Amino acid sequence: MTLRLRHRIPRSAPSTEGEQVGLAGVLDRLDHQARLTRVPGLSVEWGFTWERGDALTRTWWPQGLTSSGEAGAAYDGPRVLLAAWYAKDADGTHRRSRVSVVELGSLRYRHVELVTADLRPLPVHAGGLAWSGDHLLVAATKRGLGVAPLSGVRRLTDARGRERDVLPVTSWLRAEQDDEAPQLRYSFCSIDAAEPDSPRLLVGEYGGSGATHRVVDYPLDPTTGLPLAGDGGGCVARPVSHGPVRMQGLVVVDGVQHVTCSHGTRLPGTLHVGRPGALRIRLGALPPGPEDLTYWPELGLLWCQSEHPGRRYVFAVRPSA
Repeated sequence: MTLRLRHRIPRSAPSTEGEQVGLAGVLDRLDHQARLTRVPGLSVEWGFTWERGDALTRTWWPQGLTSSGEAGAAYDGPRVLLAAWYAKDADGTHRRSRVSVVELGSLRYRHVELVTADLRPLPVHAGGLAWSGDHLLVAATKRGLGVAPLSGVRRLTDARGRERDVLPVTSWLRAEQDDEAPQLRYSFCSIDAAEPDSPRLLVGEYGGSGATHRVVDYPLDPTTGLPLAGDGGGCVARPVSHGPVRMQGLVVVDGVQHVTCSHGTRLPGTLHVGRPGALRIRLGALPPGPEDLTYWPELGLLWCQSEHPGRRYVFAVRPSA
């Protein structure tokens, strides 16, 4: 099986509506306040929760997570977490998605809506995020990965003078494969930068007991931050491993995999740790509903978030040797 990502730019030209403010403009207008809280889980170091409306809403559901620590030297600013959410109707249909920009020192944050190049709502699950250079990569299940330059955040103002920030996804890394195997689901993603000159993008699949749970990686161009195209016109994946059932996020630290798994609204989440194919389970390690993982090398911490209303946390976990 050959898995490829091909870079495709939407036909519609990017909108010039509103003012381009970039990530710096978002950080200047943070308008919500998260708060420190005790987070359940044997492996949790510390964490916080959202304002009451965001902590309890059943319209928006937290999913992907990344940080300025993943961006590395490409980012020069305060410590920031980016948390993805998707909105769904009562029937489960995805309608919109957004990213919360959290300044880690103050725990103040602001929501930024993910949109298409022509500023329409982007109805994707956003199960994983990766920050590579100026690019935010958004896991979009069977569509592959959306590419959103963080410098491209725009501020729109309606007729009543109300402002909202939007982040256009300006191109797509489309998933393709050449056999009859089930199409890879781009459920979550992270960056393995253990070798700075040859970073790799990890992609994994969420699935129940009857589904596939593959993990693959793609080489990244250290200059552009995007997957590196090969001779065949696309970026070819390398199979890494098969993960556990219901895995929601995966990072690699010093060659050791750390995988989150969820088990419903009340049972604690588990953390699987070890070399590929030889993971050990930490029962009760995480709160219920853990989602995407990201690694912050400067802090020496993993970061994760949980999705269930009333149990929504963003929290730090110490990696294992």
